[in-house]
Amino acid sequence: MNLTIQRLEYYQHDGLTFEVIDSGPLVGQPFVLLHGFPETNKSWQQTSKILNAQGFRTFAVNQRGYSLKAQPKARSAYRSAALVADINILLEIIQQPVYLVGHDWGAVIAWDIAQKYPEKIKHLITISVPHQAAFIHSMLSSNQLLKSYYIGLFQLPIIPELLFEKFPKIGEALLKNSGMTARATITRFPPRYSAGQTFKECLKLV
Repeated sequence: MNLTIQRLEYYQHDGLTFEVIDSGPLVGQPFVLLHGFPETNKSWQQTSKILNAQGFRTFAVNQRGYSLKAQPKARSAYRSAALVADINILLEIIQQPVYLVGHDWGAVIAWDIAQKYPEKIKHLITISVPHQAAFIHSMLSSNQLLKSYYIGLFQLPIIPELLFEKFPKIGEALLKNSGMTARATITRFPPRYSAGQTFKECLKLV
């Protein structure tokens, strides 16, 4: 694929299809943007506009679990190594060192990518999440562990889905307490979510 003459809308890896929002000049230096939880690649729209206006090309990818055709059921399919491998395929398609930007969970993956494939990264930018060593230190030396309770909560089987389907207001409150603004929560889980859609159906609306 020659990205100097065409856009990238999706790519495939491990039997999964990943959606990409590719914008900016075709020959611009590439930024790869990794969203956090519970965002999608659309969360980078305003950032992309600014970067595009400065002559950079941006690739905002829906990561594993967010692209509608990249949602394996097994929890083991969401290990960091799998997500790193997903993004590495995108880096191979781009075929040049990139500015890698990660927010929240995307920052966790970005750190791992930079460590495993340093030759493919021109510059690493992480938002909200430090290197794993610093994060673990903060958990042991501050109240960060309590603030990160949701990381464990959302790994439990069935319970997170039931929480959002049966008690949407509680779910929204948890998201707000985890750092999401009220506007972001409404955007991610619009009012129609409470009109009968299941949690997974709601995710397909945004």
